[in-house]
Amino acid sequence: MTLLSSDDVAWLNWEPPIEASTSRRARPKTLARSLARWRPPQEIPSKHVPWLEHSDASLVLRPRYGGDWTLAGSALRVLHDPIAPHLSPYLVNESMDCLERSSAFPECSAVSRDLPEGQTTRICLELTAEKSEGVFAQVGVAQVQPDEAEPGVVGVLPTESKRSCGKLSVFTPLLSSVFFTAAGDIFGSSKIEVLDPGAHGRCLCHRADDWWSGAATWFLGGERRKLRIFMEVDLGKRPSVSFRLDTFHQAPVVVSLPPGVLPDAPKPAFDTDDPGPAVPVPWKFVVSITQGQTARIVELQLLCDGTVDEKTTERC
Repeated sequence: MTLLSSDDVAWLNWEPPIEASTSRRARPKTLARSLARWRPPQEIPSKHVPWLEHSDASLVLRPRYGGDWTLAGSALRVLHDPIAPHLSPYLVNESMDCLERSSAFPECSAVSRDLPEGQTTRICLELTAEKSEGVFAQVGVAQVQPDEAEPGVVGVLPTESKRSCGKLSVFTPLLSSVFFTAAGDIFGSSKIEVLDPGAHGRCLCHRADDWWSGAATWFLGGERRKLRIFMEVDLGKRPSVSFRLDTFHQAPVVVSLPPGVLPDAPKPAFDTDDPGPAVPVPWKFVVSITQGQTARIVELQLLCDGTVDEKTTERC
């Protein structure tokens, strides 16, 4: 894992000025260009998301294979590019219309890797509709605890030697969640608050404790077949999640995470009656797509204040 600060990025991309007398000579290659020959592209700052220029964090981590899916529903397929295996895989729904189901979770949903506690994680998610009628989709964050009877489907962190994806089943409980649907609705598993309506939130209406409506719509269909959604999850003192559409430069819709959902029930220790300390259930990015749609994590960045603990390093 490579840790790059803003000064490191500026130094790696520095180039000497070209004088008039040497304008015909070949331009010197920067260290960043030389490193690009052997370093995986996911470890080099991406030009698709300009978050490195608009961040006050001391460190910006780009986890290796951070765009992989760890758990996916039965209706979804995870496809890797054989020519460029280092790129984020595609999530494809070819068989099931989630509007015909009582819930899009878990058959038509997938979750990403665990989000570290106390840190801020940013993600750029790209959604594509192959058919004009594939309009519904939803994105958000959730706490998912795999079924105890199937420990093998726990979200395995991807490694260089084995990049696997587990399965979401009907026995996978959705402990807590916040979803932003294509219809402009924001749902929570319990009470949520809109902390900032954002640039397109003048029509936001509080329908219930766990439901807000009137946000910007982003139906996929007709002339709009592709969309990028920018999300930021802050798991600090005031846990929240924000949503942006198409661009990162507009003010986002900021929603508080449901309260009292971070700690998990105490986990019993082996061969003893002592329950042991409470084990927190990590948050994950989650996406639900319908038939004829694909989804891909274009970028995932972890913002740090300069101090990286052992748990964060292991996850990266």
